[in-house]
Amino acid sequence: MSDYFTPEVIKELQETLLKHPIDHSYDEECEAYDNDVPPEQLASRCAYDALKGIGKLPPGIE
Repeated sequence: MSDYFTPEVIKELQETLLKHPIDHSYDEECEAYDNDVPPEQLASRCAYDALKGIGKLPPGIE
């Protein structure tokens, strides 16, 4: 695990993902990097990818 993913960073990423769940109605816009996507959606998707990569997704999120 990278030094970047400290327990504090992991907790912050998990909180971001739980506070702003991924809304699949934005899937197409996110794939196209459309400017109309709320920043929270982009942040949640980045948090999801990072947490999944290190095996630290919050319970109930797959």
